[in-house]
Amino acid sequence: MQKLADEAEHDLSRMTVISDDGSYYAFVKYNVNWQNLCALYRYDGSEGKLTEVCRWDNVEMTGIALD
Repeated sequence: MQKLADEAEHDLSRMTVISDDGSYYAFVKYNVNWQNLCALYRYDGSEGKLTEVCRWDNVEMTGIALD
C-alpha cells in the first residue's frame, strides 16, 4: 500500500486490496477534483513491481476474474 501511495499521481480516496495465492491486486479511487478516476493494479512481491492493469472513470468494482 505504501508503494502505491508513493507512486500515485493523485491523492488516494479509497483502496481495496485483493490477495489471491500470493498475488496482490489493489483497486484504487483517486481524489481528483471533478473526475472519479479509479485503477486496478497488480503487485509482484518477488520483484517489488507495481503494474497498472486498467484505468476507468466512475466505476464501482464488484469483482475480478483471475486467470
